[in-house]
Amino acid sequence: MLLRIARRRSLDVKTPVSLYDALMTVQVPQDKARDVADALESDMTTALASKQDLDSQALLLRHDMEAGFALLRQETKAGFELLRTEFQKEIATVRIELKKDLEALRVEFKRDLETLRVEVKKELDAVRAEFKKDRDALRIEFKRDLAEQTTKLILLQGTLFAGGLGLLFAALKLTS
Repeated sequence: MLLRIARRRSLDVKTPVSLYDALMTVQVPQDKARDVADALESDMTTALASKQDLDSQALLLRHDMEAGFALLRQETKAGFELLRTEFQKEIATVRIELKKDLEALRVEFKRDLETLRVEVKKELDAVRAEFKKDRDALRIEFKRDLAEQTTKLILLQGTLFAGGLGLLFAALKLTS
C-alpha cells in the first residue's frame, strides 16, 4: 500500500518504510510501528503537499488572481464610466437649474429696475411739478412786486413832476 500511494503522490517511498524499520529496530511492536507508518503515510498523502502540488496550486492561484484582477479592472472601469455618466448628468442638471435661476434673476432684476425707473420718474415729476409751482409762485410774486414798485415809481415820478412844475410856475411867477 505504501508504494502505491507513494507512486501516486510522487512521494519518497523510503520515508514511511524507513520510519517503520526504525521503529522495529527500537523494538516497537509491529502493529504499533505499522500504525505510525500508516499515519505518516496518510498525513503525507492528505495533509502534506508536494512541490508539484504547490506549483499547481500557485499556478491556479495566479490564474484566479489574474482573472480576479481582470474582473476588478472591468468592474472598476464600468464603475468609473457609470460615475462619469452620472456626474455628467448631474452637471447638466445643475447647468439647467443655474440657467433657470439666472433667467429668473434677470427677469426679477429687470422688473425691479423697471419699478425703480417708474418710482424715480414719479419722484422727478413731483420735483418738476413742485419746481414749476414754486417758479410760478415766484413769478406771480415778482410781477406783483414789480407792479407795486412800478406804481410807487410812477407815483414818485408824478410827485416829482408835480413838485417840479410847481417850482417852475413859482419861478416863473417870481420872474415875471
